[in-house]
Amino acid sequence: MNDSIIKADKKAERGFTIGILLWNILAWTYSTFLWNGISISKNGNSAFIAVMIILPLIGLIGVPFVIKVLMLRLKFGKSVFRMKPVPGVIGGYLEGVIEIPVRLEPLNGFDLELSCIQRIMDGKAEDVIWHVKKNIAQSVDVKDEKRSVIPVRFGIPYEGVEENPCKGVGYNTVRWRLEAKAELPGLDYRERFEVPVRKTAESSPDFADLDKEEFLSKDGFHEKLETLRIRMEKTGKSETIFIFPVLRNIGPAMSTTIFAIIWPLVFIGFFLIRLIPFSVMMLFCSFDLFALLLCSYLLFFRSRVIITDRKLQLKSGVFFTRHREYDFDNIKIVSFEAVTKAGVGKLYYGLNLELKSGAKKTLANMIPDRMVAERLADEMNKLINK
Repeated sequence: MNDSIIKADKKAERGFTIGILLWNILAWTYSTFLWNGISISKNGNSAFIAVMIILPLIGLIGVPFVIKVLMLRLKFGKSVFRMKPVPGVIGGYLEGVIEIPVRLEPLNGFDLELSCIQRIMDGKAEDVIWHVKKNIAQSVDVKDEKRSVIPVRFGIPYEGVEENPCKGVGYNTVRWRLEAKAELPGLDYRERFEVPVRKTAESSPDFADLDKEEFLSKDGFHEKLETLRIRMEKTGKSETIFIFPVLRNIGPAMSTTIFAIIWPLVFIGFFLIRLIPFSVMMLFCSFDLFALLLCSYLLFFRSRVIITDRKLQLKSGVFFTRHREYDFDNIKIVSFEAVTKAGVGKLYYGLNLELKSGAKKTLANMIPDRMVAERLADEMNKLINK
C-alpha cells in the first residue's frame, strides 16, 4: 500500500470565513444604500436606522475570527499528514508523520489524538465513539531545520467502526479524525486531518494495543475523572461513592448566560427606539426565563450516588438535594445516553438508573466524554451485580 498525503481539514473554517466576508460585504453595502436613501429623503424611519446599524455590527463580531485564521496561516503555513500505509487498519495501526513547514519546539511537546466520530443524522452533533491520546515530546530530527516532523502511530482495536462517508440527509456517518496540538508563545498550533480507517487483510481480531489499555486502566480512568471534576471514592469495604459536583459545565453555562443577557437587551433597545410596543418587549423578554432556568441547571445541578452492598442511594438537585434509595432487587441497569448538545458539534452524556418498574431516574448529567460515561455506568453495574 502506497503512502498518501492528507491536507488539514479546513472545510468548516473556510466556510465560516467566506460566510463572514460575504455577510460584511452585503451588510455594509445595504447599510450604505439605506444611509444614502435616508440622507436624500431627510425622513429617517427608526426601523431602517436600526437595520442599518445592526447588520454591520453582526458582521463585525466575526472579524476577529477571520484575523485569527490569517495569523495562524502566516505563522504555521500548511501542514500535511503523510500517511503510510493507507488506509489505517482496524485491528492494527494508523501510522505516518505530520509535516509542518516551520520549526516548532513546544515545551510540553505535541498532543496527538485519534478519534472515531459519528455524525448524527441532523449533521450537526458529533458523537465520539472511540478515541485515544498520546504526547510526543519533540519532532524527529530532519535535515531541513526549518520544518517539523511529528511521528504518528496509533493502535486501533478490532472492534472499531469503519469510516462511512456521507450518504445524504437522514443518514449517520462515521469519520476518523487525527488532531495535533501544541502550546506555543502567542498562537497555539492546532490542526485536524480526516483519515481513512477500514478493516483490511492485515486486520487481526487478536490485536491489542497499550494505548487503549492505558486509558482503561484504573489509574488512567481516575486521572480522566479528575480533569472532569468527578470523584469516585471507596469509603468502606462495601460502600462506593460517585460525586458529581456543581460548576462542572462552565463552558455551556457561560454561552447560555451570555444569551440570557443579550436576548432581553436587544428587545429593550428596540422598545427604547420605539420599534416595538411594551407588550411585545415583555413577551420576548419572558422567554429569557427559560434560559435562566437552563443556566441554573447547568451550573448548580449536583448529585451523589452511594452504592452499598444492598442498595443504591441518590442525592441530587439544583439548589436543594433530595434523598432516594433503591434496593438492588428493583434495579434493572445503569445506562448512559446522549442528553444534550452544547453549541454545534458537542454532545454531552447522562447516567440513568433504570428500574424494573419501567421508571428512569437521572444519576448524573452533562458528562462531556462518552468513554467516561460508559465506564462510569459499567463501574456502577459491577457494584450492583457483584
